Amino acid sequence: MPDNPPEPGILLVNQIGGDIRRRVRLAELSPGDKLPSMRQLSREYGCSVGTLQQAISALTREGLLDSSERKGVFVAQSSNRPRFIVLALASLDTVGNIVTRVQDAIKQTPYHLIILAAQGDFGDQVEMLDLLVKNQVAGVILCPPTDNRFAPAVKRFLTHGIPCVQATIRLDGIDVDAVVFDGVEAGRLAFGHLLKKGHRRIGYVDLGSQVPSFCDIRTGADMALREYGLRFSDLAVSYVEGDVVDLSEPHANGTRATQSLLAEHPDLTAVVGINPVITTGIARAVHESGRSVPKDVSVVAIGDDGSFALSRPQITAVWTRKSVAAGRAAVRLCQILDGDAGSPRVMQVMPRLVERNSVLDLTEQDATEETPRHHEPQETSRSQ
Repeated sequence: MPDNPPEPGILLVNQIGGDIRRRVRLAELSPGDKLPSMRQLSREYGCSVGTLQQAISALTREGLLDSSERKGVFVAQSSNRPRFIVLALASLDTVGNIVTRVQDAIKQTPYHLIILAAQGDFGDQVEMLDLLVKNQVAGVILCPPTDNRFAPAVKRFLTHGIPCVQATIRLDGIDVDAVVFDGVEAGRLAFGHLLKKGHRRIGYVDLGSQVPSFCDIRTGADMALREYGLRFSDLAVSYVEGDVVDLSEPHANGTRATQSLLAEHPDLTAVVGINPVITTGIARAVHESGRSVPKDVSVVAIGDDGSFALSRPQITAVWTRKSVAAGRAAVRLCQILDGDAGSPRVMQVMPRLVERNSVLDLTEQDATEETPRHHEPQETSRSQ
């Protein structure tokens, strides 16, 4: 029955359950079908009858199977099959736009949406996902945080066999489909915009994250800088300290990192923030240092949460289109649930630069300074 024997080191109960779920989802097993005997299945899966019984019991509790000591094990009727898609978010920011996109993507399907939004610790999210497996979850759209330390927990969850698509950010070593923003293009747009405006002394407030999307941003920044004879290694970079966000003052880490950056490099003319929260902290640090945006320090954000259009000054940002990525991830998940799985692939959403008024154009300033001033002779008034 199984296509491949269980992989060494992976919990057999979860892998067996995942294989049976997949076969039900792909209609290889139809409602009312009787499964082979326990002894036959245990031989096919290469496990003990006791291990197989644990997997069958778990699927019975989920409502996917019906089990009877006398009649055997059957696939439950379609009304009991998984009908929920879970949207797991790393934070509450931009939740509205993301949810709207996902709802639009699945509204013509038989699935209903469950939303999980973390308030700091994404590990709690994964534990909740483990619990929801028992409540008829068909698939998961995972919008993870920018921290690879949660990758092992996600890997453990994937052993349940529930289809999963990553959206907005891609964690290392998670071998599932992903729809993410093009980090290289995001970095190129942010730094390229400042360089075109004449800025050369640019600072960068970074998280130090090594997830692929953020490494791509640095690559894109380096590409833009090289066009002007510079490199990413030439930048003044300040890394945010700590991985715990104070929910009452989420921009505080960005403020502290920028204060250190400006103290060490007082000649900076511009600073780029790795995300909207950090960039809000950058703008505050500039103000608290007695300087202003953009007169003294220009500011650009990677990521636009909508509030920048209302701030003073309005912040120029690279819109990474997270909601678009989440919507496309939902479409991809529905395709997988319909049987179009194939090999995991990464799809990219192209970001866009939203130019506002937080960047001073130094090229215009230089041109003004270089233009000779012609003083007209003043007329002398005569008293009558």
